[in-house]
Amino acid sequence: MNFNPGIHHTKWQLILIPSMALTVSVIISYNDLSAGQSFHFPVRLFITLAIFTYCIWQVNRFAYRFLDKKITFYDNDGKRLALQLITCFGATWGTFTLLYFLNLFILNRSIADFSFSNFLFFLGIATGISLLINAFYIIRYLQSSLLYKEAISTEKMNAMIASMEANNTLPVTDTAAVTASNKSISMIVESGSKTISVPFSEMAYWFSSDGIVILVLTDGKKVTTNFSSFAVFSGKLPDDTFFQLSRQFITHLQSIVSITDDSNRKLIVELLAIKSVSKKELVTVSRYRSQELKQWFAAKAIQ
Repeated sequence: MNFNPGIHHTKWQLILIPSMALTVSVIISYNDLSAGQSFHFPVRLFITLAIFTYCIWQVNRFAYRFLDKKITFYDNDGKRLALQLITCFGATWGTFTLLYFLNLFILNRSIADFSFSNFLFFLGIATGISLLINAFYIIRYLQSSLLYKEAISTEKMNAMIASMEANNTLPVTDTAAVTASNKSISMIVESGSKTISVPFSEMAYWFSSDGIVILVLTDGKKVTTNFSSFAVFSGKLPDDTFFQLSRQFITHLQSIVSITDDSNRKLIVELLAIKSVSKKELVTVSRYRSQELKQWFAAKAIQ
């Protein structure tokens, strides 16, 4: 379970970027109308603002992902919040300044045409957009920070796994329900010159090594795929049953045998494709991923 705001997803950019650009461009144009003038849609202003908003969105996303690797909300909410605002606003102002003068160059204007008041006006708009984006990030991360404080223990996760196995309640794909909701129950996998359809319920776990991604099935068979990385296909896996443990492993819930605490808040996860054999795969989960894994299980505990 990955507690991110989700607004960096393409669908949100396609919705929010044009909406923000349209709203701001219309407001500016109405305010600039003189008495008796008729309103004409500001096409150039709209396109310019859309480009500016997109670029600001990207630098904020980069800043937020960069900070995730340095300091998470789980470790220090206050420090992360301050760094988030400083870093993202700094990135926003720098990007805006570059784009503003690049726009002057594209419009074939000289430095003499530079208007400080105009610059400050649009800088304020850029800051507002950045603040809006960061508000989503901060609210969602503060939520994840609270959930972390209530994260379930490894003992409870193991008890959940044992209970699901004993009661045969490990998640399986309900074909009728999936068909009704127009979601896929399988995924197309290319292996060499072959193309096969593999049901999610038959996937044990995936692992990646040296640019080669291998799928281990629940019957123990290994399928060497043509995928070069998890990023190519991970979005197609149901996030209620699959979790990315590390850069090398993505597992189905049914393949997790046990979870053990390790040093420095890391976890050791035991994976097993076939329950009847003894060969297990031990995966070390980083501190950051460990909290997400606990939250993933916590969400299942209240479902």
